[in-house]
Amino acid sequence: MRLTSKTWLLLVVAVLLLLANVLKLGGGPTADLLPTIVALRPQQITRIELSNSVRKVVLVPQDDAAVAATVDSADPQERSWRLLAPIQAAADQQMIRSLLAAFRQDVPIDVRVDQGNLEDYGLNAGNGIIVELWAGGDLPKVSLTVGSDAPGGSNFIRLSGDDAIYRARVGGRDRFTTRASQWRNRVPLQFSRQDVTRLSLTRPGADPVVLVRQPPAPGDAVGTWALDPPAPWPVDSEAIEAVLYRLVGLRADEVLADDFAGGFDHPLVTATFGLADGSEHSLILGSRRHPDAAFIRVVGDPAVYRVPRRAVLDLARTRQGLRDKTLITVNAADIDTIALEEQGRTWMVRQAGGTDHWQVVQPPNVDLDVGRVAQAAHRLAALRADAVADGLAPRDAGLLTPDATLTLTLIDGTQ
Repeated sequence: MRLTSKTWLLLVVAVLLLLANVLKLGGGPTADLLPTIVALRPQQITRIELSNSVRKVVLVPQDDAAVAATVDSADPQERSWRLLAPIQAAADQQMIRSLLAAFRQDVPIDVRVDQGNLEDYGLNAGNGIIVELWAGGDLPKVSLTVGSDAPGGSNFIRLSGDDAIYRARVGGRDRFTTRASQWRNRVPLQFSRQDVTRLSLTRPGADPVVLVRQPPAPGDAVGTWALDPPAPWPVDSEAIEAVLYRLVGLRADEVLADDFAGGFDHPLVTATFGLADGSEHSLILGSRRHPDAAFIRVVGDPAVYRVPRRAVLDLARTRQGLRDKTLITVNAADIDTIALEEQGRTWMVRQAGGTDHWQVVQPPNVDLDVGRVAQAAHRLAALRADAVADGLAPRDAGLLTPDATLTLTLIDGTQ
């Protein structure tokens, strides 16, 4: 059958309508035609530049050898980064990992939003942040401008060489700050606390207090601590481990100017950490007073760090202050009874099979606050003294004729 001219005309119109529907002529490109920010493995990236109209931050791996050694590595955390501009300093590894994570996979463009009107989207010269990532070569592999944050966790962006304004998920504007101080390393001590085998605390005008980690006993993850020279009493190893836990890997609240007056001319104490590999790292605690903060500096690093005061207070302990003040250490679930003898009377409570459920044994027919008894049991199970009263005789302390006696009896009969 021959098609008439009218039929041919209708066929052509149908094809045009189909093309218009597929390509959305006049309505912008489809999702399939939108550009994509191609993924870069963190190990590939050799340079990061973040700039706006007044500042530029340049970040690079520590040295070219580090790049060559890790470009095919499976672990990007092996690489160490530094600030190259506007200042030269160690960089914040955590912030860099967060930035690079945004480009670890292809970043699809959500939608084309507009063209022009850059100021409305924070993409004008005064507000936009230019993000460029190099993977070797003279030109960046990724180059875009990040504007304001968009609803739903996206950002308004503009790709270099493209006038269009898009919306895409690149991790939030704060991730690309151009303030150099925000990119400075905020972890003063970057080693493992398990590697610390020696700790020396030096106070002005006093002999150093030296602590040495003892070989761990079978089944223990870490060894206990002893003083050098030895003391006639045990050292509070738990407190020393707590110091290491708070300080090693501590992330400072802020990195201050190198010339900040933190009281380093007359420091409170210098703590030197000796590691298993023979290296040493010394931390100086400044004497500047602040109700909540302390100021520290690491020898060999000009930076001044502001840290929570509570994290460093134990560094000022004296030799005597390191004495172990543990009185009782048992598992609260192993307590069978607690008896209180006072003024000739005895009160006794019993735990029902390590359940924190307590009942009165003596005197009978008495109610009790179960919550307070359970709380008291847990405190007694890990009882520690506030201080040791050296030179005070038991008679003078009233311990030969006590006001009251508490007795914990364990399930195995131990008291």
